[in-house]
Amino acid sequence: MIVLGVDPGFANLGLAVVDLAPGREAFSLTKLLHSRSMSVGTKAAPLLFADRLLPVLEEIWDKYGPFDAVAAETPTLLMRQVRHTALIWHVMGIITSWASVKGLPFRHLHPVALKRAALRCDGKTLDTRDYPKKSAIKLLINTLLGSSGRTSHENDAILAVLACYGFREGVLA
Repeated sequence: MIVLGVDPGFANLGLAVVDLAPGREAFSLTKLLHSRSMSVGTKAAPLLFADRLLPVLEEIWDKYGPFDAVAAETPTLLMRQVRHTALIWHVMGIITSWASVKGLPFRHLHPVALKRAALRCDGKTLDTRDYPKKSAIKLLINTLLGSSGRTSHENDAILAVLACYGFREGVLA
């Protein structure tokens, strides 16, 4: 199962393509095919987001597709940053529309749910005072897949894939 992962953003968008081996009890046959971070655009030119993002999605589709699904971190609402929040949701609208045109199922999880999934892999429970840091997520991804993304945004996109499609009842699929 090949899944495109997305860490939402417009200045720092994380994308990852992960080949999952469903039904296995370990990620030994799962591998990271591609990851990248990109800037979709600037606050001053949000209507150009599609012009920058769609060719990248098509390029990744042509090289690694067809995909079976898309997984994403749900964009959060940033208090007192309404414009920033709206721009991130605008980018996600482009991605969900693209996925719909391709006929791809789209799953997303809130950032806290992604942190819980990461902690379950280590046999821990979520402590709201001590969320896993970016370095811990990178280490987890590296442990599970044997490699990780170059940036935290790429690793968050990978985690979205694993949490949305790779975990089963608290166990790695």
